[in-house]
Amino acid sequence: MARASCTGSSLMFDDISVAIVRVSELAPCSSLKFSSFLYSSRMSKSSADFRRTHCTETIDTSTSTSTSTSTSTYTSTGTGTYPSYSSISNRTGYSSSSYMSSFQSSTNAYLLMYRRVESEKIVNKVQDSEVPDYIQNELLEEENRYKKELQEYEERRQQITVKIYYKGKDKSVFPKLSDTLQELKNRAINEFDLSDISPDNVRLRNYIPYQDVPAETYTGREQITLEKLRFSSHKSLLLEVKQDDETFQDWNPDEMMLRLAVLDRDTRTLRDPIRIAVSKTGDVAGLQTAIEAATGVPVERQRIMKKNPTYNTYTTEVLKVGKRLADYRLFESMLLYMEEVNDPEDDSLLEAEFAREHTLFTIKFNDPADEKENEKEKDDKDDLIYTGSTSSTVYSHSIQIEKTKTVMELKTLIAKEIGLSTDQFLLKRGGVHMPELKDVHLTLTQAGLYKGSQIYIEKGTPSRPGETRLMLYLCLGASNSDEEFFNFELLDEFSAHPDSLVSDVKKAIVAFFQEKKGRTLQNFRLREKSGDKLMRVFYDSLPLKQHSLYEKKTLAIQEMPEDAPDVGPNDMLLVVLKWSPSTWEMTAREEFLISRQATMEDCGKALAEHFNIPEENIELGKPQMYQRLNMLDFIKLLWIPTQKDDRSLVGAPFYLADGYLLVARDKTEVIRELTEEERKKMAPAGSSSYYSSSSYSYSGGKTTYSRPKEKALQIHVKRNNEGKKDEDGVGTKEQDASDATPSSTGVAEATIGDLWDI
Repeated sequence: MARASCTGSSLMFDDISVAIVRVSELAPCSSLKFSSFLYSSRMSKSSADFRRTHCTETIDTSTSTSTSTSTSTYTSTGTGTYPSYSSISNRTGYSSSSYMSSFQSSTNAYLLMYRRVESEKIVNKVQDSEVPDYIQNELLEEENRYKKELQEYEERRQQITVKIYYKGKDKSVFPKLSDTLQELKNRAINEFDLSDISPDNVRLRNYIPYQDVPAETYTGREQITLEKLRFSSHKSLLLEVKQDDETFQDWNPDEMMLRLAVLDRDTRTLRDPIRIAVSKTGDVAGLQTAIEAATGVPVERQRIMKKNPTYNTYTTEVLKVGKRLADYRLFESMLLYMEEVNDPEDDSLLEAEFAREHTLFTIKFNDPADEKENEKEKDDKDDLIYTGSTSSTVYSHSIQIEKTKTVMELKTLIAKEIGLSTDQFLLKRGGVHMPELKDVHLTLTQAGLYKGSQIYIEKGTPSRPGETRLMLYLCLGASNSDEEFFNFELLDEFSAHPDSLVSDVKKAIVAFFQEKKGRTLQNFRLREKSGDKLMRVFYDSLPLKQHSLYEKKTLAIQEMPEDAPDVGPNDMLLVVLKWSPSTWEMTAREEFLISRQATMEDCGKALAEHFNIPEENIELGKPQMYQRLNMLDFIKLLWIPTQKDDRSLVGAPFYLADGYLLVARDKTEVIRELTEEERKKMAPAGSSSYYSSSSYSYSGGKTTYSRPKEKALQIHVKRNNEGKKDEDGVGTKEQDASDATPSSTGVAEATIGDLWDI
């Protein structure tokens, strides 16, 4: 058996050799015939497209010629014959766009399966009996799978979605294109439970939902299939029902449907709009005749008006006899208004109502009592309290109010609607996460409200103008879990003015706490809460607004013993612990007070004394603050020796602030290799490969990152020489020797089926 000389991985089995090579690395070889699976890989920045084709080539490298069962072009060099890139593109059927050509790569590869070609021994065809059973089974399974997928695709293609409307309700049905319109009508009758009505009194017609306009009818075509009627998915139909003594109205494509709202002079309200069918090329006189037929109001007593919207308002226009409908730019489903008058010169009540309506705002709002009981609530560990969500909140209530009214007047009207007093709820413009409307003396326009605005109603005590609403927690102490820092209890919302000193705010918190918990706070710190951590300390001498204040900021009360040191603006309160790499143990976390002007060396000395580590051996690392604490992360930390390091703690490399965690270790301790069981026990839940060999190192003032070592992928294909004996039943010396020779890769074994999967 001859083998091609090539650079790349070689896979051998029986009388077939497989090589995965780059095209540019294909070396000259003897006359070969091979079946190839061609993979063309064109790499972009983030994706690769692969195409595969099968071809049979005969390459004679001695004469630098090639013949092919399919059209191809090859370029020839002095050392051998190589497939050109264009031939590979033609073979795969892949053509790159001008955009992708800028990312085009020459990474094209052949998966070659070849054998020696001998003139006296040419195999033209492989018989089915020569193909192993498991390959035939795989091909049969693949063919059956393809047929099944083709059948499923055809079934999906045949099924469409049709939405049917009836009396303001809509339902989706899923007919097949092969169904008739009559069958679809029967399904619609069952969907809307109209089985007591004769099918002759029911019909389906086209419908334009966003205009609420019926369209084409299908009279006489009920037995035609939906495919021939050119139905497609998301088709909208209207279900119409008539009485036995009525007839369905024919559809005229030259007509359009207008809506007409008639003013009731007694109540000065508009009745529900009715539909009026008029010719698209008609005039106002024809419209008046149609209105008289529909309403009974004589033509001479009709005053028809149309609203013309302009920026933030509208104008009204009276339709005059003698003009065409096109002169007023009337279109399908447009809304017109009509009032009945005794004298055409009478003042218009309709215009007066329009003028009053222009000064009114329609404000939509929710009722807290209507909120779903199973509405999603936030866990106490999170920083926000959900009393609703903008996605699930239903603004089912509305009220009309003049835009010159105040927020307090709006609140009074809403209070009557929801049955609460004005001091039991607060208003938020636009949604649950939007700011509260605190100044109730502003007019609606000044408060940024407009027609159609949505107001979110939330139970609670309203804030006064200028105050900021805060979420106040009580710190219950350090958590017993290694992954969590502190436990907290939510107290309630607390409002404070940003200009107030922290010392004054703390006095108000003492009274607030006495009311909530029934005991007096003695000595405590007010701190910013972030998840399960205590961060920035609020200093008594500074105003509240200098601590990055915002609406619903989460603060925590940290009770302290009487002898606890005071923390000032020049101090920093860190959380520290010691990690022992040799035992994989860490001490309990504890707070550590240090000056903000301290250097890395100052911090190292203090912690070396605290943890009983020699100063020359101590190293510090800072875990990420926004992930759970895990010792497996410690080996990946940037460990920095602090001796003779005069850099500031608040600057590079740690950028420390209140509440940040520092880990100290003795650099002379050797990191013990963990067992697989220990790693699994330490790894977070749901993590299968958390442990990594990558790490940071610090030497000579330079930080170095070491990537994990990549593992080589080697594939070995099992040889199978059974039945390959000579006529005497004895194998040749070359075969016996090859059987005894171990694989050059010697790592893993795979069958040809495995190779196919690869």
